Amino acid sequence: MRLHEHFKCFPVLHHTNSEDCDMSYLISGLHCCGDLSEAILRLFITDPSAQMLVLVGCCYHKMSLRRFPWSHVVQRMFIQSTGRAEFNTEATFRLACQWSPTSWLQWTAHDSNVHRIRFLYRTMFTCVVSLTAPPTWDSCPRHHYRFDPTKDTELSSLLTSTDSVSFDLVYPFLVDHLRRNLNLPSIPEEFSALSNSLERLWTLTPGILALQQIIQPLLEMFILADRLWYIRQSVPLRFSGFIRLFRSDISPRCMALVASK
Repeated sequence: MRLHEHFKCFPVLHHTNSEDCDMSYLISGLHCCGDLSEAILRLFITDPSAQMLVLVGCCYHKMSLRRFPWSHVVQRMFIQSTGRAEFNTEATFRLACQWSPTSWLQWTAHDSNVHRIRFLYRTMFTCVVSLTAPPTWDSCPRHHYRFDPTKDTELSSLLTSTDSVSFDLVYPFLVDHLRRNLNLPSIPEEFSALSNSLERLWTLTPGILALQQIIQPLLEMFILADRLWYIRQSVPLRFSGFIRLFRSDISPRCMALVASK
């Protein structure tokens, strides 16, 4: 309904025969991954027949980051600062397409503990792989990185029985899973020396998550604003802006860039 209301001003094309047929068309894209969003925007700008646009992007971290930003507005901002190299990283754009704060606010203590354990495991996994010989990494299927330790029977029972899950309870389970998943006879000594740092990370994880909730929507709107400014500078428009199409707790990428020439 929201989209229909905003498009009331758009021309309605009536065709009587093939000769009178207006070849104008609307480009729509739902959760267009990475560079596909840029390709759609360029098509909308360059093709005179492309008269309307409805675009919901996704997977910002899969964009060609060396080409960001597209708009003159953001380009001038970056020229005036020294932060472009620090901003244009996969980590920044990956954070922009995380779950929205609306989703995080619905988490229970159990959900928070599950996230905490998964985050710790991925960190431990990355540390162990970086300390082992390259053949170990080459022979390690990617699904080991995505392994969910909270599905472990004992760990799952622990999560179900209490909300007070401590580092000391979780850490031995995760070390054992790492050793088995990577087919290691033992964990490298260098990794064992990181246990204190990993415990501090465990303590800081709720704060890191809170920081993510603050930064994520700001980063996403910055990326989307760059796209809007880009089409506004490139082609005359009758209408352009954003419309929220979905509930953000169900579909985090819910903002549609809409425009009409």
